[in-house]
Amino acid sequence: MDGRTTSLEVLPEEKLVDFSILAEYAPVMLWLPNSDGDNIFSNSLHKTFISHENVEKLGVKAWFDALQPDDQKNLSSNVLSRLSNT
Repeated sequence: MDGRTTSLEVLPEEKLVDFSILAEYAPVMLWLPNSDGDNIFSNSLHKTFISHENVEKLGVKAWFDALQPDDQKNLSSNVLSRLSNT
């Protein structure tokens, strides 16, 4: 790390508005966690995908809980295998 912070929480208000507008019109799902892993921003495509309007209140694992059970299992095993190879 170079000492710079990337949290939306410290952006000036005008930059946060610019980011939010850009993110909302992006043709992809976007979500951002804070340093604790809590979701602090989700665009409408992401909220629609996981079927929760207030996704920021769902906690750290909201994105994981939105996955199908088979995908959760595959992701968990992939992450664990990659961690054991480091």
